[in-house]
Amino acid sequence: MNQGQAGQEAATPSNLEAVDKLVRADRRIKVEEIAESLSISIRTVHSILHEDLGYSKVCCRWVPKMLSDANKAKRLEMSRKNLDRVQKEVFWDVRGPITVSFLEQGNTVNRENYCQLLQQVKKDIKNKRRGMQSRGIILHQDNARPHTATRTIETINQLGWELLDHPPYSPDLAHSDYHLFGALKSYTRGIHMETHDEVKLL
Repeated sequence: MNQGQAGQEAATPSNLEAVDKLVRADRRIKVEEIAESLSISIRTVHSILHEDLGYSKVCCRWVPKMLSDANKAKRLEMSRKNLDRVQKEVFWDVRGPITVSFLEQGNTVNRENYCQLLQQVKKDIKNKRRGMQSRGIILHQDNARPHTATRTIETINQLGWELLDHPPYSPDLAHSDYHLFGALKSYTRGIHMETHDEVKLL
């Protein structure tokens, strides 16, 4: 049996489903990790990702080249729902940031520190936006793993907040992408900072 034949045999429907499941669970997963997890070759994983599943890698994250019909329908439904809510009620705070938090160097956002951040946000809302919590808090976040973890959802429920639906593969629908990050990038463009303290004071 040659290597090509081995690869074809490994690209079974069950392996295709398993690879797709791993990628959807962690879009930053490495090809080597998939191969090791499923006990198949790296070459086979590459073939399944690109030729069978139609994935491409953008900015170190695997994303589908095309949304499925189900994802398109869900995206349309959620977009209409969110648009309807915008027209009926205001749920974006226009008085500036409520909480500013910095991670220690070398750390990344995970479910533990994200849940701690949500708890801090609740305290800051109480101190900076008195009465707001009695009117109800609507939280909009994307589908990053720390945001969708079971512990995170439990924390949001414990806080009594409403979680706004977010369509699959739609980071562009987050308000912060338009109203916060864009302005922040423009403001800091061309500014060179030497230390982390300079970043915090900006």
